[in-house]
Amino acid sequence: MLNNDFARYDTLSKETEFVLVGGVVLVTQPLFMKIKEMIKQMAVAGTKGERLPSVAEFSSRLAVNPKLVERVFTELQEEGYVRREEDGTLYPADKRMAADTREKELLQQFDQVVRQLLVLSVQPEELSERVRGLTKRRQES
Repeated sequence: MLNNDFARYDTLSKETEFVLVGGVVLVTQPLFMKIKEMIKQMAVAGTKGERLPSVAEFSSRLAVNPKLVERVFTELQEEGYVRREEDGTLYPADKRMAADTREKELLQQFDQVVRQLLVLSVQPEELSERVRGLTKRRQES
């Protein structure tokens, strides 16, 4: 089971704006979107055959309504991030398919941000330099 992902919440908190307080994860942005993003990351990073925490486990650990978590899982199942077995057990979907879906989403978001920056008169060269800088830092780490 992906219980280790619960242990990684404080790593995720840096990326998804969750706050760990006394063993309880608190959300600082819209709850639905934050939980959805967290589960997407778990699904993309998950190992084939390793089950995701159940709706009850998630809702208990995050101190949220189980209906909200169920809605998140239903959307993620429709989007191809998770699959649900007949017994209700949840698993990451095929890792390549989930990664491809995530890549498409992020590239669409990237395009939207770039368009907005261009409207604000940010120069294409500055955008290119930022991408090169990010690439260089990633290669160094």
